[in-house]
Amino acid sequence: DLPDRLSLLLDVPRAPASEQPWDRMVECARRCAEVLGGRLVDDQGRPLPDAALARIGGQLAERQRSLAEAGVEPGSALALRVFN
Repeated sequence: DLPDRLSLLLDVPRAPASEQPWDRMVECARRCAEVLGGRLVDDQGRPLPDAALARIGGQLAERQRSLAEAGVEPGSALALRVFN
């Protein structure tokens, strides 16, 4: 929505936890920032330090566990149908 930003979105229910989607997305974002001469920021334009990225990763891991405990394994056929 902003011409000078590239936004990445992780659809947690549809991304298999076994593939480490958060770590892969962060690595992709870092590479993009490096190549484009940018920086990682949140929706408000504030820098995202490693500690913040780790906190977000922990929150996403908890969400993945909650879904799995509810019988909806992230990335499974059921999750893809429910969260379509």
